[in-house]
Amino acid sequence: MSWIILVGANSDMAKAAAGNFARRGYNLCLLTRNPQKLNYLTSYLSQSYKVKVIARYFEIEHFLKFKHCWDDLKPFPVGIIYFIGYLGEDSLNISYSEIEKVYNLNCICAVKMFNYFSLKFIDLNRGSLIAVSSVSGERGKSMHYLYNSAKSALSIYLQGLRLKLMDRKIKVVDIRPGFIKTKFTKFYGIKAKMAVSPEYTGEKIFQAYKSNRGIVYIPWWWRWLMLAVKLTPERLLGWITLK
Repeated sequence: MSWIILVGANSDMAKAAAGNFARRGYNLCLLTRNPQKLNYLTSYLSQSYKVKVIARYFEIEHFLKFKHCWDDLKPFPVGIIYFIGYLGEDSLNISYSEIEKVYNLNCICAVKMFNYFSLKFIDLNRGSLIAVSSVSGERGKSMHYLYNSAKSALSIYLQGLRLKLMDRKIKVVDIRPGFIKTKFTKFYGIKAKMAVSPEYTGEKIFQAYKSNRGIVYIPWWWRWLMLAVKLTPERLLGWITLK
């Protein structure tokens, strides 16, 4: 059976995606700083769907020191999904180290890891590189401006990588979710009505893996909503609160 790597596997979105892949017969390698928190999930998925599910300690900032996390997986994984996201502080008075952290976790670490796996997949003539970006990266906003710009950089990188690997049998997928109901988020009013569950998102991520689409909005209607946002004059946008 094929292996899928999930990076940042403790997020609600990653856990939901793990269930969808396991149910379809994929082995899973779950990478996280807190693998002990995934003990129940790994046991449940492996017993329920008769697949191999392992959780391993992993630090994305030093990923080359953790190559052992996937080097012993046979056959070599067919896909990697990057779930890590970090909002960071929303202030102009922010430390340089915090700025670096926002860009590293939301973009730079994903770039390094995907370039590494691109070379592996080129040798194997197959593979899927999937990253969870955000609709927030499509237009600059005052709220969480650093996070938004980092996700924007990630999306542009994925577009370039997708074009670079176009003639190869390697898929590069940019997942752009909107409002997701997680243990860390609370939405009110119209945003609460627009928010979707991690389970819904996990199913859509699996569908994206199986499809040939390069950019996937979750839900689909965010594509048209963000088109309207991008066409909105900047002065007017300053009065709009859209995360």
